[in-house]
Amino acid sequence: MNFKLGIFSPLIILAVLFTILTLSLFNNKYEEEKSLLKVKDEVLLATQISQLVHELQRERGFSAGFVSQNNHYKKLLKIQRIETDEKIKQLDDFLKSTKDDAFTKHIFSSIQNSLKKLDEISLIRELIDKDRLPIEAILDYYITLNKMFLNITFDISKFSQIPIITQNLIAYSHFLYLKEYMGRERAFGVNVINIIKMSPSIKMHFHKLLIKEELYKELFFKYASHNAIEYYHKSFQSPSIKEVTKIRKDILNMTKNTKIDIIVDEWFLNITTQIDILKDIDDYLSNEIMNNIEQQQNNLIKDISSFILLNFFSLITFISMIVIIINLVQREKNLKNLIDKYVITSTTDLKGVITDVSQAFSNISGYKKSELIGKHHNIVRDPSMNKNTFREMWYTIQSGNTWYGNIKNRNKDGSFYWVYAIVSPLYSYGKKIGYSAIRQDVTSKKKILELNLKLEEKISLEVEKNRQKDKQLIEQSRLAQMGEMLSMIAHQWRQPLNAISFSSAGLELKAQLGKANSDIVLESAQNISENVQYLSRTIDDFKDFFKPQKEKQLISCTQVIKKTLKIISPSLQHKNIEIIEELNMQEMLYTYNNELQQVILNILQNAVDVLVDKQIEKPSIKITTFFKDNSYIIEIEDNGGGISADNIEKIFNPYFSTKLEKEGTGLGLYMSKMIIEDHCLGKLSVKNINDGAIFEIKLQNLEE
Repeated sequence: MNFKLGIFSPLIILAVLFTILTLSLFNNKYEEEKSLLKVKDEVLLATQISQLVHELQRERGFSAGFVSQNNHYKKLLKIQRIETDEKIKQLDDFLKSTKDDAFTKHIFSSIQNSLKKLDEISLIRELIDKDRLPIEAILDYYITLNKMFLNITFDISKFSQIPIITQNLIAYSHFLYLKEYMGRERAFGVNVINIIKMSPSIKMHFHKLLIKEELYKELFFKYASHNAIEYYHKSFQSPSIKEVTKIRKDILNMTKNTKIDIIVDEWFLNITTQIDILKDIDDYLSNEIMNNIEQQQNNLIKDISSFILLNFFSLITFISMIVIIINLVQREKNLKNLIDKYVITSTTDLKGVITDVSQAFSNISGYKKSELIGKHHNIVRDPSMNKNTFREMWYTIQSGNTWYGNIKNRNKDGSFYWVYAIVSPLYSYGKKIGYSAIRQDVTSKKKILELNLKLEEKISLEVEKNRQKDKQLIEQSRLAQMGEMLSMIAHQWRQPLNAISFSSAGLELKAQLGKANSDIVLESAQNISENVQYLSRTIDDFKDFFKPQKEKQLISCTQVIKKTLKIISPSLQHKNIEIIEELNMQEMLYTYNNELQQVILNILQNAVDVLVDKQIEKPSIKITTFFKDNSYIIEIEDNGGGISADNIEKIFNPYFSTKLEKEGTGLGLYMSKMIIEDHCLGKLSVKNINDGAIFEIKLQNLEE
């Protein structure tokens, strides 16, 4: 009996919750329906107010015209007052037909205040007929009255709880303000046109009216539906629109010294036509809101129908759940058996004495459950396991936290195994009663990690060997380049040494003949001094060439090339090789100056060797620099016939050389590529072009 009650207790609770939820949802739908009906009454009120405001706007316009031109608008004003009174009566009848609680207290209070202001209209009309009220006071009364009514429509939009209706009402209220300001413009325009002299304050007031019209139009567009905006644009196709715009410009162009000839009737007729168009849009918007309310009501009916149908299916589902839960109880039992068989778990008391273990724990440890339960958990501890790990674990779980980590355990047969353990405090009714642990066998993973460590050691050794090998390559390359440099130095020193020797021998001979006077000695000494200085400058040019450079420098590629050419130019001149310079790049960059100079010199020397070996008739080397796509580019081109297809793909390989007969090391271009791409973070490439080969050095600015 207790077993069955234990199974069905959650179902009883679920049934109670389901009933409560159902009643709550029905209540929500009922409240939503009440809200829709209330909104519907408020929208009808807004429609009545809009119709009344429209007639009050017309009466305001005719009143302004009557006061400005006396009897010209008298008949029209009389007819308009009758139409206004009809709308007042319709509003009064609507308010009497609605229930007392149809509107909020705030809206009801606003209606009462507006009606009280409306009661003053009889007195205002009487004063207008007797011409005892200035036009400013007339406009102020109608503006204040309309503003009070329009504020009610705006308040209605704030109390709606249905998003789409709220948005429609906000758009509608902004539209009514737009229409109101255009009505004010009509009345004020009549007054302005009849003014003999335009003052800045009057012009400013008229301009503000136009600004507010644009403001409320933008607000209307912001919240109105796409269809409403489309209807608005479609409606404003009347020729009167252009005429109103023209008259507005004329009014704004009026000054205190000039008066533009504008006919009042023309202004009044055109802007009234425009306001009547707005009245049509007003009707469209109110119909749109009512259609949306009806759509919401229809949707509500559909929701209720769907809810009833859903409840029916829920009842069927509820019955099915009873059957499912019975099956789940059996599955839970099976799942416990699976966990017991395959998941390594255990529980202990607060002292670490085992109170329960899974069959999987028993299997991996080699102990029977009966041999484990009642024993301290260190029965499976491997002696080689670091004791600090267990101290950390006990500190963590005794502090109420969960401990994670790898543990090495000992099997009953003496072998070991590794587990990843998660140990947590075990609570009962908020009181800690022991600890539970779940483990994963990671013995195989540990073995793989050990293999990986050994493999990493081997890789590190190989990487170090390769590093040493690269150092040897670099040293070999430096020695080879130093040999070439010494050859260049020897070539450059030969001529000045000969000159020094010649001057010295000549001086000695003249001394022996007794002809060595002071002028001859000074001339010979000066000649020897100039040649010694030349030798010194040559040493200065070469001494820093191979010095390692750890810091980046701000350099100009043009300066680097000029400096390199200064070193190799005597060799080029001796071999009649023409140097063509097209150094078009003035941009500066941060890079490694000495390394770049070594690369350029290496490429130039290779070009010289090719031109000499092939005995080119008019040998030349062209050096070009330019800046492109954020890259600093140096191109070195020769006319030595290019590189063969077999060799061009291997030319940057270590120990590959096309001049073995000259004992070439095959390291120059390999090291050049390493310098440019690994050290300078650039790119070194080669291709055949025209009648030679062109090496391209592409550099990046290494500025941090």
